[in-house]
Formats: sequence, structure tokens, C-alpha cells
Amino acid sequence: MNNNQSKQALEGGILNDVGLRLGKSFVTCTLLLGLTWGVPLGAAMDSPDTGRGGVAQPADAGAAVGAELERLLSLRPATTDETVALFYLGRAYRPVWNDSVRTRALIAAVEGAAAHGLAPGSFPLQALRHAGDAEPAVLSAAQQAERELLLSDTLARLLRQIRYGVLDPRQLYRDWNFTPMPGPHQRATELAAVLRAEDLGAAIALQAPEPALYRALQQALVHYQARIGDDWPRVPAGVTLRP
Repeated sequence: MNNNQSKQALEGGILNDVGLRLGKSFVTCTLLLGLTWGVPLGAAMDSPDTGRGGVAQPADAGAAVGAELERLLSLRPATTDETVALFYLGRAYRPVWNDSVRTRALIAAVEGAAAHGLAPGSFPLQALRHAGDAEPAVLSAAQQAERELLLSDTLARLLRQIRYGVLDPRQLYRDWNFTPMPGPHQRATELAAVLRAEDLGAAIALQAPEPALYRALQQALVHYQARIGDDWPRVPAGVTLRP
């Protein structure tokens, strides 16, 4: 064997070894994703789900949207809550809002958020309605990615506020010792579970606290909202009361 043949054989062996290592790394990463999110290996590598009323996108289009999602999420400040980023990482950045039924259910849930003492106007309702009217298949990859993040960010925020409240009490009172809100990894798992539900609206409603006291508070809220125009007595000025 001459020098050229030896060199070619060596290069071929190196390339084969690199290819084998890359293949193993890909399978390992995919398996880890499956284990992390509690789904089978095949599901972690599955094609984008279409959902009810959704339209499956070509693989190239889905990959382009996924790449744009990954890029946009990487540009977020380090202080941004990581729930949505972890959610998309767990599904390999596959789009999830191709289903018009799912999108309308989210908008309806936001519009009805007042039943939980939340302010629907604090959510980007106009942008949500515009996203609901849009057909993902006719949007560019960048537009689809922005639409995805708008809807997912809104759902993550709505779930957090319904289940844990708008404010973090510990930011107001350092001695607050109630059960803390779980971290972004657990909330990303909860977000994924809600989006897998057949009925998104019902799944969102189930995030509310279950005790009868919460239902009683909701009824009281409706009662007093109906009396907003009444002539209420004023509380005299004095020392601020704290828990």
C-alpha cells in the first residue's frame, strides 16, 4: 500500500468513526429528551402534531419554524422565565399551535379570566385574536414562530396566574412561608400536559384550586362585581394593615 492509499484509508476510518459518534450522540440526546418529558423515544422524534382542525406542515417548513423558534428563544434575556423555552426544547422546537380549535379555546379562556379575578385586558387580546384569525400555512417561518411564542407565552402566563396568582407573595413579604411556586421545569411539564388535552378550555379550568373555598370566593367576586356602582362606605385613613 503506497502513501496515498494509506492516507485515504486513515481518513476514511476517521470519517466513519466521527459519523458513528455523531449518530450515537443524536440517539442519546433524543432518548434523554424522551426520558425527561416522560414520552416514548418514538414520540420524541415524531413529526409535528396537527391537532384537531390543524394541517400538517411539510417537514422542511416545520424545520424552518423550529429553527426560528430556537433562535428567538435564544435571544431572550437571561431574566426571562424559562417555562416556554423548556417546553419547546422538550418537543424539539416543533410548532404546537396549528390547530384553530386549540387557538380559539385559548382566546376564550383569556376572555373569561375575570371569573378567576384576573384582568383579561392585561393580556394581549387584540394580538391573540389576530393570531387566531391567521392561517399558519400562509405565514413565513418567522411569522409562525412569533405567533407560536405569543400563544404559548399567553397560555403559560394564564396557567401560572390561575394556579399560583398574579404576584409572588415573597417579593412583597420576605417571611411568607406558604408552598412556593414550582420551578420552570415543572411548569413546562404542566404546560405540555395541558396542551395534550383533548379540550384545552377544560384543561385550563382544571388548573384552578379545587377547594370549595375557591368556588365560594368566585361566587363572592361575581356578587361584588355586580355592586361596583353602589355607594360604599370609605375606610378611614390609618396604619397600613399587613398579614
